[in-house]
Amino acid sequence: MAANKSPTTSWIYDIECYINMFEVSFIPYGVPQDVIDLYIAADIAKNKEDKRLILEAMGAKTFIIYRAYHEDKFERQNMTPASWDDSNNISSGIEGLYMFFKSHKIIIGYNSFNYDMTMLDIFIHYAPTFDWKTGLREDTYGRKQHITEFLFEHSQKAVDKDMGGKTYRRLLDFYKGRRYFRPFTDFDIQKILYLDATFVALKAVMIVLKWYRIQDLPIHWSYRIKRDEIALVTDYNINDVLGTDALVKNQQKELDLRAKLSEMYSIDLRNMSRSSIGKNLMTKFYSEWSGMPSYEFVDLRTERSAVPIGKIVKDSITFKTPFYRKILEAIQRYSIYIGLGTAKQSELKRENIANGIVVTTWKKSFQSLEFLSHNKGYTMAKGGLHSKDDPKVIWAEPNEILADPDVNSMYPSFIVEYGVSPHHLSSKVFLGIVEWLRTTRLDAKHNGRKLEADALKIVINRIYGALNDAMDYLYDPECTYTVTINLQLLLCNLIEAFELNKFEVLSANTDGLLIRLPIDRKGTFDRICKEWEEYSKLTLETEKFEKYCRSAVNDYIAVGYGFYDALQSYNRSGSWIDNKGNVYTSKAAIEDKFIKYKGYFLQEPEYNKGYEYPVVKKALKEYFLYGVDIT
Repeated sequence: MAANKSPTTSWIYDIECYINMFEVSFIPYGVPQDVIDLYIAADIAKNKEDKRLILEAMGAKTFIIYRAYHEDKFERQNMTPASWDDSNNISSGIEGLYMFFKSHKIIIGYNSFNYDMTMLDIFIHYAPTFDWKTGLREDTYGRKQHITEFLFEHSQKAVDKDMGGKTYRRLLDFYKGRRYFRPFTDFDIQKILYLDATFVALKAVMIVLKWYRIQDLPIHWSYRIKRDEIALVTDYNINDVLGTDALVKNQQKELDLRAKLSEMYSIDLRNMSRSSIGKNLMTKFYSEWSGMPSYEFVDLRTERSAVPIGKIVKDSITFKTPFYRKILEAIQRYSIYIGLGTAKQSELKRENIANGIVVTTWKKSFQSLEFLSHNKGYTMAKGGLHSKDDPKVIWAEPNEILADPDVNSMYPSFIVEYGVSPHHLSSKVFLGIVEWLRTTRLDAKHNGRKLEADALKIVINRIYGALNDAMDYLYDPECTYTVTINLQLLLCNLIEAFELNKFEVLSANTDGLLIRLPIDRKGTFDRICKEWEEYSKLTLETEKFEKYCRSAVNDYIAVGYGFYDALQSYNRSGSWIDNKGNVYTSKAAIEDKFIKYKGYFLQEPEYNKGYEYPVVKKALKEYFLYGVDIT
């Protein structure tokens, strides 16, 4: 449990700021989990001395700048640290914190980009203007101000939207010109995971991580801290740092991905969300392929007031039956108007076209087309095709498979095959990049270059979203609807082909279908898929299931074909071997291979959604997979 002898350059940290106390706690990045577990055990046992020793062994540091307060008055000088804590793992005062940053540090915080980093910058820049013994300085009028009051004033402005909030840093004079050089690199794990966009607090994340101790600030931020309360705040602060450490460990792959991508592409991506990574890499690629500096194209957009659907539907799309031809004819009468806002339910207008084909519009703008075919309801909207699925458990009968043909790399494949590109950019360059991304990613995926494959997937996913993002230089809404409307019509082609060949379509969801497939008809199924691939210029990949438990189209548990045979083998011998020779020695490993969860049935909560009755989802899983009684 001895502390690492080599100098630590990376730290997890957090700040607490009161009117008479400024405190920063640091824990070295990469403390082994068994040491963290020892601290947790000591904390649960309320053993303060063991906690202190373990923190010391970790190499943790807490810097406290304090103005003593008693009997409603401030003492003029800071007290001596030894008078209240003589342990070596805590350094107190202005000098300790200032000298900590004399050598460059990498620090990782939660919501640190918007707050903690700014507060450290303010401290580092202004600390030399204060007397380090008293913490006081005089202003131009001879009035004395303590550094804790000074930092507290800035803290309030940094968290108050009306006084600056996230943009407060931009208002500070010392950032301008070359008067301040930041002696640390800050990584904000909240920003990296895009949790800042939905304002997910650290406590909510700690709940999802099942952190052992969830605690709110023990003393309100507006109170003056008394001497005997310092340890209480410090203990709370260290708990937050350890919670952040748990998140960093949990998301280590995300940090490693950014570090490696920064190295691969010579661009600093370490403090960016996946969306920002995609945007920055695409900007780099477009600049390199076009030979244009980014400032020449990043402000370009193609603004449109409307997209006529008849103009964007591809001439190659045809149907064999009068019913689907009527759908094609009906949808082409309408336009999608841009920038109308959100429709109210009472303002929607529904028009029955023919044979149960209903088109919904709002202010004459197309919203959706609903139709009923072979007793199955479907909705074509502006974004994707969905079937109307009732809650149901669907089993594959003996000698049947539930087949799930999905379109491979659906959006980029359509963009390339049909030449969809923003009007204001070079079509040759844009399509060349998308094709290169698609083929290079597939090559990387199939040849074990996982990191490269992940990176390129991020860029590919970002491109489609950016086409309809008015803040992005790829913005051209005609491209978005050219992709989505045509892909929905192409999926309708596939539905029509299966219906004509007497297959039951069980579900449709954006990029694929669920088909009841008798095993003796697999040849016909494969022929339909191959003919559709040739017709659409896209490719399909089929998953096979034996059970499908759904509450709605996007909420289901899908049980892979062969799961119950594998489970039987495991129950008999304690292991199961797949057809590639891989040995599975736990039920959880077999579940990971075969079971697919979506929407409400996801077993692990997402950080931006938190827990909502997790026991219900566990009970549903046990019931649908193994027949365990819900109660």
